Amino acid sequence: MSEDLLKKITELIGELNPSEMKVARCVLSRPTEVVSQSIASLAAASRVSEPTVMRFCRSIGCKGYQDFKLELAVALAGNTPYVHTSITQKDTTSQMAEKICHYSSNSLRVLAESLDMDALERAIHILNNAGRIEIYGSGASGIVALDAQHKLFRTKVPTVAYRDSHLQMMSASSLDENCVALAFSYTGRSLNIIEAAKLARQRGAVVVGVTDKDSPLAEYCDPVINNPNIEDTVLFSPMVSRICQLAIVDILATGIAMEKGLAAWEHLKKIKESVRSFRPTGCDNKSII
Repeated sequence: MSEDLLKKITELIGELNPSEMKVARCVLSRPTEVVSQSIASLAAASRVSEPTVMRFCRSIGCKGYQDFKLELAVALAGNTPYVHTSITQKDTTSQMAEKICHYSSNSLRVLAESLDMDALERAIHILNNAGRIEIYGSGASGIVALDAQHKLFRTKVPTVAYRDSHLQMMSASSLDENCVALAFSYTGRSLNIIEAAKLARQRGAVVVGVTDKDSPLAEYCDPVINNPNIEDTVLFSPMVSRICQLAIVDILATGIAMEKGLAAWEHLKKIKESVRSFRPTGCDNKSII
């Protein structure tokens, strides 16, 4: 659904039956609360049955309740207009900062609603058991790839990130069935990342993709961790989409540490201890991830 969901509900409310109209009014009056509610909670708040909520979802063009919540979260994240176009020259610094924080927060809500937990668990298990992890990303996704290298190399698995397209192809050609390629692309349409993923797969490596699940890149990745399409990156530099990618990196790194168990936590503590001498006396950061 390309049209803003809240706008569509407003336009269709007069065409809904009385029971569905109750749901519509409840959604429009408190969309931020609804996006985190169960179908039972929304039905109770609207004073209708759960089947009525399902009929409402289909009446506005959604496949079901989960699809409705995802579309609502996208609308709240500012799908149209995008972050950049909703900020104006007349905004004060306070207004501009508040808008960016608002859209960033809502983008993470969209991510949480759209994550396929089975794919995520598979990706964590695959990365945890890799003999070698090669990470690919270009542009803003290249910066995320470097962050992934910083987080994942501490799993004791040889890990390196490549942002140069030639190095990506040379890396992919050297992989085998014991290796994992981790490919980042928000749009999933970066030709160099697609070609590297395709070659890595031909060489027998598992390719984990962090990208749009319906993109060309996703065809060469299994599993795919969906990076929801909530931002126009054709005209503007990525903002909230990058935040989602970084959150996925943190989820993967933490998931690997949890799967490895106590030994991983002890290893992370040792790494933290190794750089303690570079901090001024009295500064003790207790974070280990």
